[in-house]
Amino acid sequence: MGKLKSIVGDNIRKLRRERGWTQAFVAESLGVTAPFMTMIESGQRGMSIDFIESISELFDVPPASLFSTEEQKNSKKENKKLENIKKRLTKKMIKTIEETISEFDL
Repeated sequence: MGKLKSIVGDNIRKLRRERGWTQAFVAESLGVTAPFMTMIESGQRGMSIDFIESISELFDVPPASLFSTEEQKNSKKENKKLENIKKRLTKKMIKTIEETISEFDL
């Protein structure tokens, strides 16, 4: 079983469960059988690009998000947090510098 199939299958299962959808509902929405969805979610079955696109549209997520591991997603979140902290610190530093400069401009 391929690692990528497992990652995609895990992500689909997670999205489905987050929405409270059954495999039967997802399968029907995509025009496939529930056993087919079971095989996809378990990483036993690959799928075409067109099918991946259909899944991403159904769940309203970017297709690339189906290929990311939780570790990669968490890493992206951490990077965004660090970027926000950096922006806030920069604003505070600029403000402090401006205040200090204004004190000397008597």
